[in-house]
Amino acid sequence: MKILLLNAQAISTAYSQLVNIVNNYDVDIVCLNETHQSENTKLKFLDWQVHDVPRVGRKGGGVAICINTHKSNFIATRTPVLDDKDYESVGINIQTDSNHNFNIVTPYIPPEEIEQMEKLSKNIENYTSARKPNLVVMGDLNAKSLEWNNDKSNKAGEIIENCMTKTGMLCRNDGQPTRRNTKSVIDLVLITPGINNKVKECTTLAHEDVRSDHICVLLEVDVCKTQTTTKEKKQVWQLNKVDWNNWKEQSEKNMSEWLTNSSSSNDVDEVYQSLKETIDRTMTEVIKKREVKKKTNTKPPWWNIEVSQAKKDLNYRQKQYKKRNITQHKIALENAEDRFELQKEKAMEEWNSKLIERFNSSRNSREIWTTYKKMTKKKDCNTILPLIAEGNAPAFSEEEKCTILQDTFFKGGHLRTDEYDDTFYKETMEEYEHICNMEDKIQTTKHKLDYEITSDEVEDAIFALEIGKSPGADDHFPELFKFAGPNFIEAMRVMINLSWNNGKLPTEWKTANVKFLRKQGKTNYYSPSSYRPISLTSVMCKITERIILNRLAAFIEGMQIIDINQEGFRKNHSTSNCLLRFIQNVIEKYNKGEITLACLIDLEKAYDSIWREGLMVKLHKLGIQGKTWKWIKNFLNNRMAKCIFDRFIGTEFETNIGLPQGSVLAPTLFNIYINDFLNDIKGENTKFADDGTMWQSRKPEEIDELKEEMAQDIGKAIEWTRKWRVNISIEKTEVCMFTKKKISKEDKTIQLNGKELNYNPNPKLLGVILDEKMTFGKHLETLEKRASRNLTILREVRQISKMNTKKLLQLYFCLIRSVVEYSCPAWQVAEQKDLQKLDRLQRKALTLCLDMPSTSGRAALEIEAGVLPIDLRIEEIAIREIAKMKNLHTQLDLSIKEPIKQQLINYQEEIGHDIHITPMGKALCQSFEMEKETGININLIEPEFTYRLGETSRTKTTPSYWNRLGSSKSRTSEQKKLCITVMTELIGNTANDQATAYTDGSCMGNPGPCGAGAIIYTEDSRPAIRLHRPVAQRGSILLAELVAIVMVLEFCILERLHNTITTLKIFSDSQSAVGLLTLNWAPKSYIDVIRDIKEHIEDLRTKGMEICILWTPGHANIQGNDEADLLAKQAAEEATQLLPKNNIITLQDVKQGAHKSVMQKWQRRWELSDTGRDLFDITPNVKNIPIFDFPSKEIFSILIQLRTGYTTLNYYKQRTGQDTTDLCSCGIKETQQHYLTECPNYESYREEMYQQITKEIGIRKINTCTLLGRLDHENTEEYKRKLEIISAFISKTGRFDLPEHPQPQS
Repeated sequence: MKILLLNAQAISTAYSQLVNIVNNYDVDIVCLNETHQSENTKLKFLDWQVHDVPRVGRKGGGVAICINTHKSNFIATRTPVLDDKDYESVGINIQTDSNHNFNIVTPYIPPEEIEQMEKLSKNIENYTSARKPNLVVMGDLNAKSLEWNNDKSNKAGEIIENCMTKTGMLCRNDGQPTRRNTKSVIDLVLITPGINNKVKECTTLAHEDVRSDHICVLLEVDVCKTQTTTKEKKQVWQLNKVDWNNWKEQSEKNMSEWLTNSSSSNDVDEVYQSLKETIDRTMTEVIKKREVKKKTNTKPPWWNIEVSQAKKDLNYRQKQYKKRNITQHKIALENAEDRFELQKEKAMEEWNSKLIERFNSSRNSREIWTTYKKMTKKKDCNTILPLIAEGNAPAFSEEEKCTILQDTFFKGGHLRTDEYDDTFYKETMEEYEHICNMEDKIQTTKHKLDYEITSDEVEDAIFALEIGKSPGADDHFPELFKFAGPNFIEAMRVMINLSWNNGKLPTEWKTANVKFLRKQGKTNYYSPSSYRPISLTSVMCKITERIILNRLAAFIEGMQIIDINQEGFRKNHSTSNCLLRFIQNVIEKYNKGEITLACLIDLEKAYDSIWREGLMVKLHKLGIQGKTWKWIKNFLNNRMAKCIFDRFIGTEFETNIGLPQGSVLAPTLFNIYINDFLNDIKGENTKFADDGTMWQSRKPEEIDELKEEMAQDIGKAIEWTRKWRVNISIEKTEVCMFTKKKISKEDKTIQLNGKELNYNPNPKLLGVILDEKMTFGKHLETLEKRASRNLTILREVRQISKMNTKKLLQLYFCLIRSVVEYSCPAWQVAEQKDLQKLDRLQRKALTLCLDMPSTSGRAALEIEAGVLPIDLRIEEIAIREIAKMKNLHTQLDLSIKEPIKQQLINYQEEIGHDIHITPMGKALCQSFEMEKETGININLIEPEFTYRLGETSRTKTTPSYWNRLGSSKSRTSEQKKLCITVMTELIGNTANDQATAYTDGSCMGNPGPCGAGAIIYTEDSRPAIRLHRPVAQRGSILLAELVAIVMVLEFCILERLHNTITTLKIFSDSQSAVGLLTLNWAPKSYIDVIRDIKEHIEDLRTKGMEICILWTPGHANIQGNDEADLLAKQAAEEATQLLPKNNIITLQDVKQGAHKSVMQKWQRRWELSDTGRDLFDITPNVKNIPIFDFPSKEIFSILIQLRTGYTTLNYYKQRTGQDTTDLCSCGIKETQQHYLTECPNYESYREEMYQQITKEIGIRKINTCTLLGRLDHENTEEYKRKLEIISAFISKTGRFDLPEHPQPQS
């Protein structure tokens, strides 16, 4: 069913265009506002049935609903639902052939008519509370809110928001303006949750012209039966029903045969085809296919097979009971009902957990929205509209669209080749041919990256695959590899090494299925640049790319090839570094009275413009040669693709330029290609992938020189692009002058080659909107708007699955707090009035999560939810960010440091006071405050992990016995016996030239005083050597474990044990320590200690002693380990006397210290606050650990209301204008204290509650605080029991709206 909404502003003028829209979109119902129909004239629309309500007594106004009577799949009748004399409204009831029953109401609320809006809101609340049929409200309400994408909120919008919170209604607008030439979204579509899962699409038809300044909104709901049409049937693999153990077993069997029978052929394509056929055969044997059927009945997204089966069983039992009403059938029916409800709750819980997990793993807001749409079974509209290429007629046919998209993204149609340097191009191509000839002549290479690919590398690359991604042309899914066994991995290794050694990829690896997604926020989708190509390539190729990327990244970072100003796609680099460095620089110049002129460069379709031969020349010059160079060359050349969209599959075509979108290698190759971009400019610069920013600063009187130098730098950037065949978009490249002083329009004008550059006073840098005075007001306004839109997800998920409070809060952190926290250390210096917008956002979200009245106070909600105030959370992040800067390493050339670290050093070395506080200055102040509170000094932080020169990192597989022996806390007696057996095998036959050592660490607190212990056994006749060492006054168990190993190695060196011992086996019970030292796990802390160990091992090996570091199970009755444990504990006690200078500060220590510091600030703020005093009397400590949703979600919410005072009791309702009286029915003010301890209406229930609490909990002095608060002597079980007793009292009084039988939840 399609329902159209329009504010016609006189139906007589809009009629003909409206009819065309109705016919084009096959609309069933039209809802009209401002029909301007007179009282005495009946509105007519085609031959449809019309229900209209004209405005009485005045001109204008009027509402109507028009119904297409030619449709036979629904019945529409007039209903007075929501009708009111105080505002204009018309409603109808719909009954469909699918047994759906709901009401549609079309109200019209003029601007500033707050009383009318309040009356409408009240009527909606009364309607939904009466549990009547589902409701759809469509009308021009003149209500603005950030939630449905307005720039600002108004009073009417706040009323609707509150109404949505109370009723659970959802706004389904797509966020597009509904009024022309404005950004206003005021023609709203509001629906109740019961019909929400039937909504297929809600679209603002901005491209449809109608004689009104409002825009049509089209709602499509799946509530009618659809006509079946014969279409080509498509079959898909049923991955959700695969038994992956069976897959592993069968694939292992087939791969074993393949490994045995595979020929010695050196033909890459031939070997690949045989491997692919084996995988395809295994898929056919294990995985079933099903036909894709169009769903006629949309179920909730959490609905699964178990729920369906329980529903079928329930339907069967209902039929049986109707046929024969006997006790046996009644019991069976009741059991079926219980099973159905249980399966529903279980399915909802599983869906909730999966949703939270997916949200947590999402890397940005775009992925969050994608996850949300997948999980809620919503489909993006990625239909390719008619495309208009520059200078050409619109392309309507799929073949014409395909041609335009190919030219735009794959044929270089966007490139301005006439501007490029042809001489440089010819010279580079000649050099490329020379390199190719030279590489072809070399038969064997000794390059550092050219060793054989190992099974560990294959396994590591498979581990990095993401489940749920689409397959490429080979139709192989990531899951096939993720659940593979050793034979499968070995077959992969053989195939990948064949490709690697031959420098050739199978043809299918270089073939991509290209789909196109709409870019968000575009005004229209008639331009090819409004779409983003996504290449779906072979998963096997992605695994190979990942292996080569791991080698390549270690090489270029170890050799320090990448420009230090490049922050994109590099380990320990981020957008935050770019933003902090630039903003810090600008505000520092403010303090010196200087102006900063910045240019934000836009490289047009940078990835699609890469000159492949030029890239290969650059790679060779940087030392990337041999097999790596040949493989990348083959990877980029002769690539094929075909466009797929709207069920259209184009023909294959070759791509000659650009990097493949979606490739694992592409970002690193892109970094190498633009490595020298902006290197020869005079000013400073920072880069994040293809986003380049350069700037210079001068005194105001030198503004002309500043502009001239900037124009020269831009000219140099353009000169680089002409050589390397990339376009700078002059139209999108922006300049901005940052100053606290007034600058004339003439001074802001900058010209390049006679063309004026685009000046933007609010440029957007990596997602942060800047302004000339760095107040960040515009950014925070936009931030509030973006985060508010995510509240829509929170509202909808809350209704879909009855998500519990804890998961709702997790959802809030994923959806909203993550948006707010992005690069917050850079803009935390914003003005307080702007930062307060974020407080409002948090208050609104917490009212939804805790199911509290919309007028609740933020401070109390934060305490009840255990959620840090926004400003303190930003402070915590800023401290951690400044610690990361301190943690950054220095280059091999000691004079070169990471730019962001150099910026920090320069700032600290300069003497002076900040007139305008800088981001680094504020973060340093916050870290000093943390040091006073916790004693953690960020100046003592250890350096980060860095690659060594030419170093590569390959993670190895953990030994199989690690998983078989269990943990010390849960180890069974059989596993303890197995521990002895395994250790005997690992130690082997001891000889006089072999020594065995056991090491252990102990920590009193973690972090806390820590010590190391070790015992060394040499030849049998010599006594064991016992060692112990206090490590640090404040350290971790991992540090102690590592120092214990250092201690053994140092003893061997000092005592020259290498003269008599040839083999030393060191057993540690720390898997982390052993993994870091032997399995190449990436270290995050204690870098120097780990490198000391590796250097000592290498030293001893050169002297003839072989070192083996192995894991031993702890607390498994292994004598050596037990003795080392005792020595470590002794050393930990001695460590309490050490001085703080021995401590090693890690990023983890700073993280814990920052949290402790802000928690103490929060506690002081709570104690001194003027708000939330009702709650303070009950919960004076901010370290509140709530027991969420106990004994039920509804009771949990009521208990919060009673603790905070923000209740539905009359005293509070009268204070907030919701009621005219504050009195209880007994005639006394109805406060929470009155309700719980005084009201005579509930005396008998209260007496029963008092007796139970006194008898079972032991509380004799009963008042509001002892009832609602958790007392010091109460354990968790006593506190829970008290809540259950109070819950029973609340239920019996009937004062709050509760289900009849609230069920406790575990």
